[in-house]
Amino acid sequence: MKNLLDTKTILSILYLEDSQQDFEIIQELLIDAGYRVSIDRVENEKEFVSSLLRQSFDIILSDFNLPGYDAFSALRKSIEICPEVPFIVVSGTIGEVTAIELIKLGADDYILKDKPERLPYAINRALEEVIAKKALKLSEKELRKSEIMYRTLTENIPDIVTRFDTNLRHIYINSAIEKIIGTPPHSFIGKTNEELGMPTEQVSIWNEQLLHVFKTAKQRKIEFSFLTSGGVRYFSSLAVPEFSKDGKVVSVLSVARDITERKKSEVELIKAKEKAEESDNLKTAFLHNISHEIRTPMNAIVGFSSFLNDPDLPSEQRQNFTDIIVQSSNQLLAIITDIISVATIEAGQAKTNEKETNLNTICKLLNEQYKLKAQEQNVFMSLKTNLSDNDALVITDEIKLTEILANLIGNALKFTQQGTVEFGYSLEQNALKFYVEDTGIGIPPELISEIFTRFRQVETTSSRQFGGSGLGLSISKAYVELLGGQMWVTSELNKGSVFYFTIPYKKTIPSNLSINHVNSINKESNKSKTLLVAEDVDSNFVLLEVLLSGIELNLIRAKNGLEAVDICKSNPQIDLVLMDIKMPVMDGYEATQQIIEFRPDLPIIAQTAFYTENDRSKAIECGCIDFISKPFNRESFISKIKQHISK
Repeated sequence: MKNLLDTKTILSILYLEDSQQDFEIIQELLIDAGYRVSIDRVENEKEFVSSLLRQSFDIILSDFNLPGYDAFSALRKSIEICPEVPFIVVSGTIGEVTAIELIKLGADDYILKDKPERLPYAINRALEEVIAKKALKLSEKELRKSEIMYRTLTENIPDIVTRFDTNLRHIYINSAIEKIIGTPPHSFIGKTNEELGMPTEQVSIWNEQLLHVFKTAKQRKIEFSFLTSGGVRYFSSLAVPEFSKDGKVVSVLSVARDITERKKSEVELIKAKEKAEESDNLKTAFLHNISHEIRTPMNAIVGFSSFLNDPDLPSEQRQNFTDIIVQSSNQLLAIITDIISVATIEAGQAKTNEKETNLNTICKLLNEQYKLKAQEQNVFMSLKTNLSDNDALVITDEIKLTEILANLIGNALKFTQQGTVEFGYSLEQNALKFYVEDTGIGIPPELISEIFTRFRQVETTSSRQFGGSGLGLSISKAYVELLGGQMWVTSELNKGSVFYFTIPYKKTIPSNLSINHVNSINKESNKSKTLLVAEDVDSNFVLLEVLLSGIELNLIRAKNGLEAVDICKSNPQIDLVLMDIKMPVMDGYEATQQIIEFRPDLPIIAQTAFYTENDRSKAIECGCIDFISKPFNRESFISKIKQHISK
């Protein structure tokens, strides 16, 4: 019998694989591992069966999915034609449950293509098992003739070889036992597993299986464990009956192989499966919640919009319906913004845009923004800032910082029916420490570690009292970390919560130049101002006309980027361009770049339904001086137009 573990021996391998690239990778891996290999590659069932019938192999490797064939079918055919040849699945698509099923069916191992480095170890282990099986077969026929040969063989294999008499006492055990658990073989002789102190549960398993072999004269598989100095080790044993000359079972031979690594892999697969199922459940709950949160404002928008065309609708009721539509639209926009933010974060595309920012101004504006809502809820709201206006001038991403605080304040008010909400910041060891404290419902201790996880919410049942997408905290935490800080929470159920986060304190020198915010435009001085609107959607252009109706401007429209370029070339009187980004013929990015080439001083504002920081950055890089995302906030939109048209 040739020694298959000898690297000087050529290892004959049959590889069922339809990818030449994957075949070459595995071949190179085995060569690098020190094997001398002869690999026959086959791509389908016909070639596979033909090779098995024509030639003998030392080992079989198989991809899981092939055109018209799979590893399950190949494994069954392999067991039918050459059951003694090890069968290892090498695949990039195999799932946890499928892998376990293949092992149970008879596969020796499985290897993931993204972790192929375990293949040489798996082959070596499989070949060792071949030797052990051959040794076992040899022992059944020949060991009774030669005790010397028997002992020589069993003492030189890594598996535990044991013989039991009819009283289930050890009459032989090889030296492998000492290498594994540290107990010398002679300590076992003449003793039962119970007398050796094996746990009662293990003794029961062993005795039942051994007695079955003695009674039926048929082999059995037994799985058991040993507590060693290195931890618990798991074994799979094949118990085979040994006969006397008159055909009676006089002893049972057991060959036990260490399967600890396989057990660990199975446990990891089960954990991964459970984690995947948990993730699916969370996503399902999230989708149900998002569907509810989107449909609720949509129902109000669609429903109340249908009433506005009624000429008999009282003016007070019309105003009430209009307010509901605007409020529902803002709610829907907030949900869509959260979804886009999460997608941007998960794609790794969230970027920071740091500039000079006044912390006190941000906090005061947020305080004014939420104070009215707090009063309506009978909640007292307060703000504490610990730096002067000069010291509060820092370099950070103003938009993301504002969104973080707005999310936390909004949550605090949502979950506080009465009491107080306080927020502010302090300077601690060159870091700004912000906090938002409330006296609301608090967070159960078991959920504190989960609330920052996407798709997690404090409320998960259909009887939820508080709305929202459940994405605000995960977005805020991601933004804090993007800014170089950390976020955490302390909370007590029914007493309230305090959310904290830090960002680096990057002090800036206050500028002596006064900033002139343009609040109004002298209509007489701007009658000659001309604004080019590049917008391909008619309804959007009509909306812009209405929004700009309070400012006396000459409006010119271009329906695509190419028209915008041509109009700017032929009309030097254009003072400002509102450039849509997504348009037919030529998009806004390219149109802006072309216009800047011959009108470098012409201000261009990007106006688009695109939302992310990457979109903003790309527009600025192309030459735009500002960026307005749809849908427009009326006051903000008009303020930007006035600011840029006056320059």
